[in-house]
Amino acid sequence: MQSIKITHWQKLFATFTAYPQIMRRLCGHLLWITLLMIPLQAVNANQVRPQIVVSVAPLQGIVQDLWPQANVQVLTQGSEDFHHFQWQPAQLALVQQADWVVWLGPQQEPALASTFGRLPSDKVVTLFKAEKLSATRHDDIHLWLDPAAVAQMLTVLGERWQRQSLAQQQQNIQQQFWQRWQQRFSPLAKQPFAIQHDAIGSWVKLFGLTQALAITSDHEHEPGVQQLWQMRQQLQQSPVVCYVQTQAQDAWWPKISAPASPPVKTTVLDLFGNRDYPPVDGSHYLGFMQQALEKLEACLMPRFDSAQRPAGA
Repeated sequence: MQSIKITHWQKLFATFTAYPQIMRRLCGHLLWITLLMIPLQAVNANQVRPQIVVSVAPLQGIVQDLWPQANVQVLTQGSEDFHHFQWQPAQLALVQQADWVVWLGPQQEPALASTFGRLPSDKVVTLFKAEKLSATRHDDIHLWLDPAAVAQMLTVLGERWQRQSLAQQQQNIQQQFWQRWQQRFSPLAKQPFAIQHDAIGSWVKLFGLTQALAITSDHEHEPGVQQLWQMRQQLQQSPVVCYVQTQAQDAWWPKISAPASPPVKTTVLDLFGNRDYPPVDGSHYLGFMQQALEKLEACLMPRFDSAQRPAGA
């Protein structure tokens, strides 16, 4: 009779199948392994839609463009809260539950520095560190209005989240956007305007605009009576075509704007992204920028009387 050679694996299989209690134990172990794998799968699924908290609303669009799948929430709302920030329990809970926290930095947001400094370092993304300052005005909180500063933000975020290619793509889209607006503002560069709060200095430089007067340099230092009188004298000698408000409430302009003919046009810019705007070039951030730029452009447009109005206008 010919002998049959039995392999080691065949013997092992025969042993398991011969004793049902061994199979029951093996199935139990497999069940525990399966249960242990479920949390790991949940963690991986959660990373597909990470929870990101940004310090101020304009950063939301920048992060959302770079990571569309992320759930991006805003810590503070509006300019007043941003300048006079005090922590609330709900905001502390929001930060604790987030996967990442994105903020401008200690120079721009000193009220957040102490709390963010106690968070794990791998959880906090600081866009502008004191030891790595560039020529940009890093003491100005409105850095999201500066194309150069936003490019730096995208570089930092892209490196931190390993999304360098998407960061470069967003930089290219934004560069084309700002080039278009440079052409649109070119005919308006010499139109003098006054502004409530000196916040759009980066646009003045980029577009070559003529900012004749800023009532306040920051929200913490309101002008006195003598300063307001000097501003009124200045406006009477050098009239402006447009007055730009950075907040809806304005107690100063009526005090310095003497009756003028024609009246000075006014506009209110949303510089803190207090509401959602339609995307531009597929970008939420650029949609936010576009609404403010269009308002500023319309305010700087020269007036036409019946004799000066172009044909067909």
